[in-house]
Amino acid sequence: MRNRRPPVNQILRIDILKALQQNPLDLRKVSQLVKRDGPITYQLLRLVNSPMWAMRQQVDSIEVALSAVGDDAFRRIATMAIAREFNGTQPPNCCAWRWCVHDSVK
Repeated sequence: MRNRRPPVNQILRIDILKALQQNPLDLRKVSQLVKRDGPITYQLLRLVNSPMWAMRQQVDSIEVALSAVGDDAFRRIATMAIAREFNGTQPPNCCAWRWCVHDSVK
């Protein structure tokens, strides 16, 4: 059996995209939606805990991670993650991920 990713609830992804349209982001609503989406939660926490963000301690909370990356960077990260999921099995594009975080690195 091939290694396959679990299916993602597409309605949840659309709800996240809708929430991303608000300015400023409703941190409580977005964090509740993100907690229900494993791949985006994983990518966000992995990014925030990477050397690029240079956090002093490990971040386990979605709310703290969202605050750390900021509204604009999270919009780009989540949009890219969702687009990649909708695109199927295409491999991640490193240049696109760099675009997601380019302006947000402290």
